[in-house]
Amino acid sequence: MNKIQARILYDDIRGSDSRGGLYVWVDPSDSSVLQIQKLMKGAPFKLRDTTEYHTTVLYHQGVLPHGVKVPIDRECKADITKLLIWEDHKGRLICVASLYSPDLQALHQELLGEGLTHSFPTFEAHMSVGKDLKMDAKTRLWVDGRNEYLKVCPIPIVFDRNLKAASLA
Repeated sequence: MNKIQARILYDDIRGSDSRGGLYVWVDPSDSSVLQIQKLMKGAPFKLRDTTEYHTTVLYHQGVLPHGVKVPIDRECKADITKLLIWEDHKGRLICVASLYSPDLQALHQELLGEGLTHSFPTFEAHMSVGKDLKMDAKTRLWVDGRNEYLKVCPIPIVFDRNLKAASLA
């Protein structure tokens, strides 16, 4: 997608319902999905379907500002540095891959600079990789083991060039 197409995409979203908010995300490349699958092999919990892998860059709720300059599509890189166990919005335990990514951070800041907001107080680049966890010794031991590995060998991943966006309405 080139800059002109990105502009049209934003205008389409704004035109459908300017009150509907904006969700922006990136998808990992096919080779990165394979790297994530290797990392998660043997997990003692359900894994997310690889087609669900993505990283949210911005979740803007409410009216869209006028005159937003849409960021140009670009390849973003990240390192998986740690696996974390979080509670999702429905109170279920999930496993997320924590990402260190100056590229994603810069893209997030660029969107904020256009007057968009993020619905969370801080931007923590991550990717949900596991669901329906039980906090038992087996899960804790497996996650701790993977984190020991990631301390020494963070896993580099690449996101597809095409930025994705959708209306929240």
